Amino acid sequence: AQPDAKEAYKMVLETVWVDGVLDPGEVNLLARKREDLGITFEEHLAIVREMLGRFTCRHLVQIHSFMP
Repeated sequence: AQPDAKEAYKMVLETVWVDGVLDPGEVNLLARKREDLGITFEEHLAIVREMLGRFTCRHLVQIHSFMP
């Protein structure tokens, strides 16, 4: 997929995943968006891994900032 398509998909994914839960309707929406944007499931997984890595890093920084 094109870089712009990946960025657009990432924005949709971040929006629906803001509560940390994907309900069945959101899963279906993401599948349709992947098809519309030409995003493969492998590209989807790479984007999810990237987002999880950023979340984990941010979370660890927040935890560390509260430690003595």
